[in-house]
Amino acid sequence: MSQTCADIEIIVIDDGSHPTARAQLDLLKDRHSERVDWIHLHRRVRGHGHPFARNQAVSQSAGRYICTLDDDDLWIDGTYLARAKRVIEGAAHEVDIYFSNQVALYIDGRQSRSIWLGDLGEILQKSGQKPDADGVYSVTIGDLLATEGFSHLNNMIVRREIYDAVGGMDESLRYEPDRDLYLRIIDRANNIKFDPTFVSHHNVPDQTKNKNVSTSVSSLEKILYQLYSLHKITLSCENSGIKEFCKKHIAYSQKKIAEELATQRRYQDAAFYARQAFGVGPTFKWGFYTLWLMLRRYFV
Repeated sequence: MSQTCADIEIIVIDDGSHPTARAQLDLLKDRHSERVDWIHLHRRVRGHGHPFARNQAVSQSAGRYICTLDDDDLWIDGTYLARAKRVIEGAAHEVDIYFSNQVALYIDGRQSRSIWLGDLGEILQKSGQKPDADGVYSVTIGDLLATEGFSHLNNMIVRREIYDAVGGMDESLRYEPDRDLYLRIIDRANNIKFDPTFVSHHNVPDQTKNKNVSTSVSSLEKILYQLYSLHKITLSCENSGIKEFCKKHIAYSQKKIAEELATQRRYQDAAFYARQAFGVGPTFKWGFYTLWLMLRRYFV
């Protein structure tokens, strides 16, 4: 509501909120009924998941570009959408994706290092690339894959046709569906813009509680979700850089599974995943660890 850009469509989707929260939403609904469209999903114990919720909201939207904001986060830059609109409309070729940055805050107020595209600006500067008058860069898939992270949904604006072309968010994912969408949309994009400005605050979930989407699944479940996503993208994407990125992270995920199973003394299962990881990303160190697991299973 605080964005200076008036040419926006606002949709709030309520994924079956608890009655207390629903009452608070109804107060907001009465206050902002003219500017906001409200969608209420029926209540489920674990909700429908935010990929389903976002897809529902997108299906009800009419805009050419999609941008989303999590319920516990905040856009801190009131000119964010106005600047993005100016860049998109002024581009010589149709912009497919517009990325920016965000700051992560822990529940105690501490600020984490930027785990999304925070290092991309420095990478672009070192390579000699120059931004436009708004400080916005044109970037390639290679530039994006050179970073340590990926774009969070809070600071991602996607052309509607690109979003629809990849089938939207994967509704089967309960962990890192934002990275899954990120990799699939950059594979389809030709014109990508990056604004180094930190436009949002992301509140890191309390890891001691299981009420948040990202904390309601176990560590092993998280890795299995990652593996599913990475295998899927490897088979479906066209960009060779994205394929190599996924294969590298497949090996990493399989290593994490092997190490997790080893702590549970499930050495036979651990050895299986260790061999899988070695086949994708072989190293001497991991080869010795795999051999140790294969031998260790006989002495349980």
